[in-house]
Amino acid sequence: MRNALIAILIVATCPLACNQPGFVPSTSPPSRDQAWDLYQPCRIDILPFTKPKSFDADPYPDGVEVAVRLIDALDDPVKAWGTFQFELYHFRPASGEPRGERAGRWTMQLASVADQRHYWDRVTQTYRFPLGWEGTPLMPDKKYILDVSFQPPDHQRIMAQPYTLVFNPDIESLRRARSVGR
Repeated sequence: MRNALIAILIVATCPLACNQPGFVPSTSPPSRDQAWDLYQPCRIDILPFTKPKSFDADPYPDGVEVAVRLIDALDDPVKAWGTFQFELYHFRPASGEPRGERAGRWTMQLASVADQRHYWDRVTQTYRFPLGWEGTPLMPDKKYILDVSFQPPDHQRIMAQPYTLVFNPDIESLRRARSVGR
């Protein structure tokens, strides 16, 4: 009985919602250019799956896996062609500018079908990029700022909101793994 009441309420209020001021039903389809613009990325979300990661068999992180989702004007995930730019900075506490010294910079191209298949994760509808670092690894128990931008071939560059990456590895399990590996 309760479910039937809820269904009746939903059906009864739908016409009212469509007649709200500001709601203008479309009478014609968008032009080709308008449709093209609707499905182009206009925002980048950096997802919380972004974290330091080991890309080989040992437990020591040797890079950062970045999970990003491009969002179109309809607020849906979208695939796209273009170039991602990643910049990782040391976090500067108690500062108007939280970006300290740059810790790394990477450029990743999405220029082919093979690139799309390699980086696209169908389950999460995100691109996942393994960014290995050269030289000095990230320091444990520190914060970093990750900046991500995307440049499509024929549109304006898109910038993500800065992402704070906290590198908090389980030091004890890393020590145990090191002693087992000796």
